[in-house]
Amino acid sequence: MLYSQKETPDKNPKEVLETEFKKKMGQGRIPRIQKDFQKVIVMMEKRHASNEEIEKYKNEMNKIIENISKNLKKELRKKDF
Repeated sequence: MLYSQKETPDKNPKEVLETEFKKKMGQGRIPRIQKDFQKVIVMMEKRHASNEEIEKYKNEMNKIIENISKNLKKELRKKDF
């Protein structure tokens, strides 16, 4: 999402953000989220984070992605009915 007050001076930035946060997440967003998580891992490795810290992060990352996937599947099932 990009917002330019110069191009859309009549739009309130707060409303733009609220609209963006209320959007439903689609299945296509998961690869992007995974890619962003991988960037964090690379940064952690560059700063020589401990293996324990990296593993903890990876476990949390996997939990988050799993929860997103479950919620998306629930939403898709609701739409089928």
